[in-house]
Amino acid sequence: MERLFTQENFETQKIDKDFNRFLSKSIFLNYELYKKFLEQERDRNDQLMILLNKKDIELKQVQNKVAQLEEV
Repeated sequence: MERLFTQENFETQKIDKDFNRFLSKSIFLNYELYKKFLEQERDRNDQLMILLNKKDIELKQVQNKVAQLEEV
């Protein structure tokens, strides 16, 4: 930073543009990463729900078998 402010040909507008460009890119990248993270979490959530439903069906089948064995 010292070098930047001690330069004789210090151009505020150029630095402002560069900084604004940097901020824009940072915000865009942050948005894209957040979007990707949410997509992955939704996919993971969907997979876990499918697994949970399968386990629920298996549990009901086992409970039916136990009920049938108790009747005998």
